[in-house]
Amino acid sequence: TWDHRNRLTKAEYRNTASGPATKIVANSYDAFDRRVMKQVDDNGDGTYDRTERYVHDGDDLVLVLDGSTSAGTVLHRFLHGPAIDQIFSDEDSVNGLLWYLSDNQGTVRDVINNSGTVVNHLTYSPFGKLTSESDPTKTPFVAYTSQDLDEDLNLQLHGKRWLDPVTGRWMSEDPIRFEAGDVNLQRYADNSPSNAIDIEGQKTQWHHLLPQTFRTIFEGVGLDIDAAEFGWILDSEYHTAKGGLHPKGWNQRWEKFFTDFEAKGLKPTKGDILKQLGRMQKDFDHLLRNGKQAAMSYKEWGEWMRRIREAAKTAKTTGKPFVLKIAKGAKVLAIFTFVYTASTDSVHAAVTGAAEDLTWPVLDGGKFVAAEAGEFTDEMFRSGDLHRKKQCEVIDSLNNDPLHAPIPSRARF
Repeated sequence: TWDHRNRLTKAEYRNTASGPATKIVANSYDAFDRRVMKQVDDNGDGTYDRTERYVHDGDDLVLVLDGSTSAGTVLHRFLHGPAIDQIFSDEDSVNGLLWYLSDNQGTVRDVINNSGTVVNHLTYSPFGKLTSESDPTKTPFVAYTSQDLDEDLNLQLHGKRWLDPVTGRWMSEDPIRFEAGDVNLQRYADNSPSNAIDIEGQKTQWHHLLPQTFRTIFEGVGLDIDAAEFGWILDSEYHTAKGGLHPKGWNQRWEKFFTDFEAKGLKPTKGDILKQLGRMQKDFDHLLRNGKQAAMSYKEWGEWMRRIREAAKTAKTTGKPFVLKIAKGAKVLAIFTFVYTASTDSVHAAVTGAAEDLTWPVLDGGKFVAAEAGEFTDEMFRSGDLHRKKQCEVIDSLNNDPLHAPIPSRARF
């Protein structure tokens, strides 16, 4: 069962479609869409046998309490690091203090005790299904990409959505719809789970400062929401991931703005909207400062990404370097050389810029020009101080998909 905010509120297990419930799990959430309580009816008789309550510090889960008793015994107490979803330890009421050892994606691979002894080693399927443990009595509360592992639901809670690690799909559609940049609203990490995650990924995204939800209203006062001046380039960590602009209420603030005008029987003018945008940019400055204003329109951005995908795919298919030039008239603004490395099954892009003020990402009125592979040397893969040298930068495309590459949003070539 899902509520009006697309949150999973109840799950019933049955042996047959028409048979009685054999288990029931109910979830409750707060105004910020954080799960605050879980109740479990272990035999489906209508009485909840277990209750857990969850205490958060911002977006971080810090305590799990036993809600079945008035005392509220602490079941788990978590120590977080400075990064998003970085959990160092769990003070477990049963197993004592346990430390989580995670890989580059934040997935917990080993659990150690306070003496440094490994007490549980875990392995996973590509989409996060727990396939084996050396000691199942010490299963970590968070597992794949450091997200909450719910063993009653056999799902993982990733901020606002639940992931089914068996099918590798989200249980619900993306709450920000197509603004996430994917036409498949239930696909996890662009079907590249070994190389990207949807919580902290390095996916560079074009953020609409004027949300597409209210496109008709904006266009009615003469504002082109797809124009570069109303776009902001951000890594998904600050855009769609937990703690980013959208989860922090960017669109909700706009909705309230229009609702307040409607309640007064008024319609906002172009000036009213621009003033509101200024206020919001100030209020969300701590997130916006991690990106920069777009240098191209939303349509151009989409074309940019499509071309990069095609170039990377061509390099892998042919096994030869593929060159993509950006030119403005006779002036070459940038040259991208894509090279496939079979040993690592990845595509890298060496980037050289002919313009001193070339800033990523930029078209500057330039057009894409396909070219034959020119001279290719090791020099192209030597990164340097990009502010002083027009050196190339190595971009690991992560499973041949440059959209997940750690592309800097402010680097100059």
